[in-house]
Amino acid sequence: MNKQKGFTLIELLVVIAIIGILSAVVLTSLTGARTKAQTAAYKAELAGLQPALISDCDTGALTTGAGDLIANGQHSLGTVSAQTCATNGGTFTVGFTVGTGKSGGTCTAGQITDSAVTFTGC
Repeated sequence: MNKQKGFTLIELLVVIAIIGILSAVVLTSLTGARTKAQTAAYKAELAGLQPALISDCDTGALTTGAGDLIANGQHSLGTVSAQTCATNGGTFTVGFTVGTGKSGGTCTAGQITDSAVTFTGC
């Protein structure tokens, strides 16, 4: 009896189908992880701005319309949607809206005040 060595067409198709299913599962989980990482990065960046904004407000550098960190209503995190600083310093509000082409993960906006950092959509 002459037996040929090798795989049959069905065996190869089954292996290819299994590899395809496994790669689809992995890619789906990586997409979710990427979004979570972008959300965490956005939150960390906004939280990191709070001490600098407190300093700018206390020294009078943060004013409506312009500031050292936020010039002309734009920042690397997005668009500044609100910006106020009390004349006596100490209390302020800066709102960020995630800009076009930027990624906040699931976050759509954030607000920094002298006492807290809050997020929308996260």
